[in-house]
Amino acid sequence: MRVRAVLILVLLIAQTLPVARSQTSAIRTLLAASTLSYVASSAAGVTQLSAPELLALLLATAVILQPSSSTPICDSYPTYTYDATLQLCYRTVKEPRLSVTDADAACKADGPNAQLIQITNLSIYNFVVNQIVQNGISNMYFQGKRASSSDPFLYDDGTPVTYFNWDTGEPGSNLYLRTDTSSRLMEVSSGSSSRSYICAVYP
Repeated sequence: MRVRAVLILVLLIAQTLPVARSQTSAIRTLLAASTLSYVASSAAGVTQLSAPELLALLLATAVILQPSSSTPICDSYPTYTYDATLQLCYRTVKEPRLSVTDADAACKADGPNAQLIQITNLSIYNFVVNQIVQNGISNMYFQGKRASSSDPFLYDDGTPVTYFNWDTGEPGSNLYLRTDTSSRLMEVSSGSSSRSYICAVYP
């Protein structure tokens, strides 16, 4: 039964940790090949498996090999990482830092569904802050712009930005959004300075 326990543990780790899609595919392939090899050795009499152990291994193989319904959007973005909790396919870019328009263009060059990340709720905001801390980033751009200081902020698809976590004194009169260097709260920006950013994939 130790074999079953180890396989289930490794499977759970592979399914829940945010890793690059190419790594996830390699892990699944290796697990499936190892499991089938163990089953074959049992059939040949090399190893001895009880009926429950054999069934558990076959079920584990089926689970490993079944396509994941929550992550196919990441399959075309091998350099991106999948966060299972947020169901978010993303790429954090510390360097090179870019202006907001260049950062937006860099994300869109990754594929038809890639854009600057949208901060739509507190969970996404906390995720962005964690990326800043983990990667040693001072501040970063995220999606949202307006035509003038009296207009609402809009996402790329034209829908209004509804979540804000403004720093003191914000919003000012600038047209783009970024995080503040010290507080990491949201503030407006001219978009001309070079900053880090996060790309995300949206269906």
